[in-house]
Formats: sequence, C-alpha cells, structure tokens
Amino acid sequence: MIVNPPLYDNMNEMKNIKSGLPFDPGNTVFQSGNRKKSGLSGRVPTGFTLIEILVVVFIVSLLLSLAALEGVKLRRMANDMNAQANLKSIATSLEVYAAGHDGFYAVSPADNLGYLVEGKYAAQDFTTLNQIGNFRYVIGSIDPQGYDVRAMAVNPVLAGHNYQILAGAKILRSDTSLSNDTDFESFNG
Repeated sequence: MIVNPPLYDNMNEMKNIKSGLPFDPGNTVFQSGNRKKSGLSGRVPTGFTLIEILVVVFIVSLLLSLAALEGVKLRRMANDMNAQANLKSIATSLEVYAAGHDGFYAVSPADNLGYLVEGKYAAQDFTTLNQIGNFRYVIGSIDPQGYDVRAMAVNPVLAGHNYQILAGAKILRSDTSLSNDTDFESFNG
C-alpha cells in the first residue's frame, strides 16, 4: 500500500509541521506564547483579562486584611505591655517611698499619687490623668500597709486585659478587658 504525502498550501505550513510548531489549517500565524494575531487588525492583544485583574485584586485585598488583623493584635499587645510598665513604675515609686519611710507606703490612706510626685518619687501621677494610651489608672487603695493600683482598659478592642498591681509589685490581670471585669488572677507576664 502506497501512502500519499499530505498536500500543503505553502512551504511554511510544511516547515511548521516538521518543526512541531502549532498549526492552524485556517492559515493563521501563531506568535510566541500561543497568542494569535487578532483577526483583521493584525495586532497582538496586550493587557490583562478581567479574570486576571480580579484574581490579583482578591489576593491583594486578602493580604491587606490579614495585615490589618495582625496590626490590631500588635497594637493590643503594645497597649498591654505599656500598662504593665506603667504599673511597675507606680509600684517602684511606692516601694522606694516605703523604703525611706520605715516600710509605710503612705502616711495616711491616699486617693492619688500626688504625695509621690511632690516627694520626687514619681515623675507624674497617672491616676489624676484621664487616660494614658488605652488605659485609665485608678487607685484601689493606698494605705500604710499596702497598695492596690489598677489599669482599666478604655477600649476593649485595643486591650487584652485589665491589670492590677499589689504591694510587693505583684501584677495580676483579668480575663477580659471589660470595664466591669475586676476578677484579677496571677499570670506569667
């Protein structure tokens, strides 16, 4: 049986078949990347399709939302650390005062830290300021035998907990940052 060779319209078609390049019987010329020349104008289409653009927009928006969530978590952690540092500063001032006054934390019960500022044991009275960062500092009690100072969150979204510091510079925290949560417990912090 004799096999007749296929008939070709021109030599370019034959070269494309032998070289393994894509072949279109409609005599359309293929460009690199398998993009065809457009029908009448002969231009190669450029740009992105709507689907490609939507996929990129979706990915970018997803990444931005994840970054925003992480930013809120970092801000909450920073606010909590700032509250703990301020409470430790208050406790240090009270402990230094007590060391110079026969172990008494105050001469009489106090409702603010003004006597520490006047005696230059503290730089400022955190409790008379309305708010520092995301916390409001309140006096539970200050008397000659001990102290209880609290950092209460103003905005629960930007704080993880409420904090309390007791005589001996022991910091406790609540489970939430709600203003009515005063059930303080020990933690490793």
